[in-house]
Amino acid sequence: EIYTLSLHDALPISIHVAAAPNMLAILNGLLLDNMEEPWTAFSDIQAMPRGQIWRIGPDGRATVDEYWNLLDALDPDRVRANGRLSLANASAQLDERLGESVRTHLQSDGPVAVFVSGGLDSGMLSAYAHRLVPDLLGFAADVEGAKPELERALAVGRHLNMPIEPVRVSFDDYLRAWPEAVFHEEIPLCVASDPAVLLLSRAVQRAGRKVALTGEGADELLCGYPWQAQAGPAWRWPRHE
Repeated sequence: EIYTLSLHDALPISIHVAAAPNMLAILNGLLLDNMEEPWTAFSDIQAMPRGQIWRIGPDGRATVDEYWNLLDALDPDRVRANGRLSLANASAQLDERLGESVRTHLQSDGPVAVFVSGGLDSGMLSAYAHRLVPDLLGFAADVEGAKPELERALAVGRHLNMPIEPVRVSFDDYLRAWPEAVFHEEIPLCVASDPAVLLLSRAVQRAGRKVALTGEGADELLCGYPWQAQAGPAWRWPRHE
């Protein structure tokens, strides 16, 4: 987005002038697998924090309006009430809300695809989407030298009776895609799967699919990794008898 915005005539910046690297932000991103807002990889360029609208006037000054804040949206009474739900009720609510969320993301004027890794998040997403889109087509990366995910993805496909299209990614393919992925994301890559995701996206495009659902970012919701599951008890509200 930084590069695209820098080409707009209305903005008095040039990526070629303001592209000095912010080494502190880059180091932070590489160490923590995340670049904290408002840092970007470039000096003198800040990221707009989530939940804000910036209005830039003719004089170049910006006014900031915050339309959403997580802490303001947090309802302690609702959190406590959810903690008293039975497992059956909690599961039913989660099932309903996940299904509705997937449904709203399936709007397309063409055939839909889904990325399948065989993990919890993409497998769950595929199951919900396949209920609504019978001709759903799955795509799975088979990356040379990486942990084998293709067999698990194919197992998901067999379970759902959904075809899976393997995308072979050689080590050379992966290395060639790396700098292009950095270019598009405008930050040093903290997630090793990003080049493979780029190649998967191209395979989806070649197959004529306009929309592809992924499980990216779902680990926080479904505790897809052990350390996330272990963090759950630490965030529970203390119970006072």
